[in-house]
Amino acid sequence: MVAARALAIARLADATRRRRATKEEPRVLFYSHDSFGLGHIRRTLSLCEAVQRRYERASLLVLTGSSAVSSLPMPTGVDWVKLPGVTKVDDGEYRSRHLPLAFDAIRSVRRDIIYSTARAYRPSLVFVDNVPLGLKGELRRTLETLREWNPDVRIVLTLRDIVDDPARTIERWKRDRTCETIDRLYDDVVVYGSPEVFDIVREYRLPASLAAKCHYAGYIRREPKGHVANLRAQLMGEAERLVLVTVGGGGDGQQLVENYLEGLEGAGPSGLGPRVHSLVVCGPEMGSADKLRIRARHAHRSDVSIIDFTSDLVTTMAASDVVVSMGGYNTICEVLSLAKPAVIMPRRHPRLEQWIRCTRMAELGLLRVVHPEQDPASNLMREVRAALDAPPRQPSSLNLSGLSTLDQLLPGFMGSR
Repeated sequence: MVAARALAIARLADATRRRRATKEEPRVLFYSHDSFGLGHIRRTLSLCEAVQRRYERASLLVLTGSSAVSSLPMPTGVDWVKLPGVTKVDDGEYRSRHLPLAFDAIRSVRRDIIYSTARAYRPSLVFVDNVPLGLKGELRRTLETLREWNPDVRIVLTLRDIVDDPARTIERWKRDRTCETIDRLYDDVVVYGSPEVFDIVREYRLPASLAAKCHYAGYIRREPKGHVANLRAQLMGEAERLVLVTVGGGGDGQQLVENYLEGLEGAGPSGLGPRVHSLVVCGPEMGSADKLRIRARHAHRSDVSIIDFTSDLVTTMAASDVVVSMGGYNTICEVLSLAKPAVIMPRRHPRLEQWIRCTRMAELGLLRVVHPEQDPASNLMREVRAALDAPPRQPSSLNLSGLSTLDQLLPGFMGSR
């Protein structure tokens, strides 16, 4: 009896210490699998900034596989653990990016790093980006064990507006029992989107118990951090108009870049006009051979500048007159936030996420879409000319309060379950 009472007192004291630590100095763990591109890690770092602004004493740790994490601006007070990189070779299929290991081996390494980090860190709040069980299930053991270590831990799934085509997503989630897994392991689901564009609950037929956990936060507003006018003057030179061509990370962006530059070639020596300059940002993950080929073919053009990377893409976008890009989530948020005329050539493989997002926004008059397989070079030029000639775009009426909504939700996430 005495021993049982002592154990009960010890457990109560431990729970009190956990609550006090959570209130005074919460430990927040962020997971971003990042097999491809920059979208996931940039969204995660924006989330870190939002948490840090409200909870200055919070400890923030990011687990990511992004190869670009070291080159991105890191919010104050945020540390990160780099997972071995993987790359997507097909829908649902991956391989090691750098290490000479089979995928099962690389996943085992990543899984062990995640588990040991969480065990040492003992977070009070966990944010998981987009993949409920992590890349090929690498998070399952950690999430289940976190519940045993600390019953009060709050686990939140953050989703972009669209995962994939509804029919494919419903079938895949049914096969993998994804809805049951989210309902069992997660306390909340934050959707960075608007049902005006895509209603996840309705289109993916989520059960009522899971729908009750969903919060539509809105899209994430992006603001330039640099001096827009100075950068514009620097980039423009003698030109009067500036077209920015950006492909995010660039891992599969060579098609858009080559189609755009081929369109310029087909338009003749003056391209889009003698006073229009094009800035092409290849992205840090575009293959070296692709970049060399692009430069070798188009370096002679005085109306084109080609660079590998910019650490402040939002300011560069704000300095531009028209944006040409693929349809990744972050890029679209930036286009909407800055009310920039945009010509988008969305990815259609291996998932339809970008195509669905952009065609629906085109129907709302928010951007222009070019099909990647239907005479893209000529159609890009036609749409860019139309965008240059169009009157200034009005600010979007879509909800762009994603981070503000998250700020309002944070006190509830920081509390006990």
